[in-house]
Amino acid sequence: MIRYAAAAVVVAWAAGVTSYVLADRLIPVKPATPEPAPLPPLVEATGRLEAIDGRSGRLTLLSGERPLTLRCDEGTTVFIGGRMGSVDELDEGQTVRVTYEPSHGTPLAEWVEVPKE
Repeated sequence: MIRYAAAAVVVAWAAGVTSYVLADRLIPVKPATPEPAPLPPLVEATGRLEAIDGRSGRLTLLSGERPLTLRCDEGTTVFIGGRMGSVDELDEGQTVRVTYEPSHGTPLAEWVEVPKE
């Protein structure tokens, strides 16, 4: 009787180990965190600042033949002459280089640079 009980325990243990090993191979394991969505490519433009609206956080620059209006938010980085600055320090008429994320609405400026003169 003890032999049958011991054999039953061994069989149950072997079945458990086998099912664990097979389940690990047959059921794909999902990563702990989902992969982030790919970021859209940034677009670069250079032009002359035509208008600055500090209240709405919008810049309009003439790049090519038509104006380009961009939104600025707290994540927009501004470089003025090689140092960090703010949108409030920008002046109409300055030549700027910007990168922005294209969107269906008004594009969001990632950074704005006023080159050293």
